[in-house]
Amino acid sequence: MKKALFFFFLVASFVTKAQTNTDYLKEINRDIWLPFIEAYGSLNTEKYKSLQTDDFIRAEGTGKRLPTYKDYFENVDAWFSSVRKDNQKLSISFRFIERFANDKIASERGIYELKSFDATGKELWKGYGKFHVFMRKINGVWKIVVDYDSNENKTIDEKTYLAAFAIDDFEKY
Repeated sequence: MKKALFFFFLVASFVTKAQTNTDYLKEINRDIWLPFIEAYGSLNTEKYKSLQTDDFIRAEGTGKRLPTYKDYFENVDAWFSSVRKDNQKLSISFRFIERFANDKIASERGIYELKSFDATGKELWKGYGKFHVFMRKINGVWKIVVDYDSNENKTIDEKTYLAAFAIDDFEKY
C-alpha cells in the first residue's frame, strides 16, 4: 500500500503544474487591466471602483495628494460625469516595466497612456504617467490595494510609454 501511495504522489507531482508568474499575470490582466480599460472606456465608476479593495490607498505623486477612499472615488465619478456631459470619450492603455506576483500578492510598475476624444472620435488630448500598484488576491479575484501614479515632473511621454512592454508580453517577466 505504501508503494502505491508513493507512486501516486510521484505521478501527481509530475502531472500537477504549479502556477507560474505568467499564470498570475494572465489572471491579473483578466481581473484588473482589461476591466480597468473597459471602465474608463464606458465611464463606469462602479466598475472601476470594483477593481479596488475596501481599504484601497491612492497616492497621486503629481499633485502630491493622498485622497481618502471616499474623496478619490467621488472625484473619479465627477470626472467621468463631466466627460459624459461634454459628450466625450476616454481611453486608457497600459505598458509595463516590472511585473511579479505569487498566489496572494502582486506588484506591477508601468506607464499608462490616457486619451480623450470628442463625439466624432477626434483626439482632443493625450497624457502619460508612471504607475505602481500593489494587488491582493481575495476570494480568487485580484484587487488593487495601493495605486500610485505620477508624470514624474512631466518626463513621462510617448517614448517612455513605447519603451515599456506590452500588456501581453509575459516573456519579459
